[in-house]
Amino acid sequence: MNREFCKRVKQLRLRLGMKRKYLAVKAGLTEWFITSLEAGHADDGDLNKQQLEALATALGVSRAELTGTLPARPALGQVIAERSAGYVVQESLSFESDSCPQCGHPFQGVRCRNGHLNDNT
Repeated sequence: MNREFCKRVKQLRLRLGMKRKYLAVKAGLTEWFITSLEAGHADDGDLNKQQLEALATALGVSRAELTGTLPARPALGQVIAERSAGYVVQESLSFESDSCPQCGHPFQGVRCRNGHLNDNT
């Protein structure tokens, strides 16, 4: 049994906020099979290539990522955190009266740099 595959299916499903029944319908499998898979009573060896591809597509990953032959992509939040490491993130924004309430840029005449109209004029 490939326990890692079973765990990966459940983790991906939960990350997407999917119910087992929805995943089953989307992947063309039965809810019973998804339950068995997540419980470790079935694994990737019980699926043919088309079923494996359909399950991967339903979970939003490649077949290689699902089976563990390719490292999983990091979550979006992790990528943003890694890219912003070393940058100071402003905790709260305060806008002056001459700043655009939509984007925070200063007004230049009646519009801000992004083209938003100053409603205070």
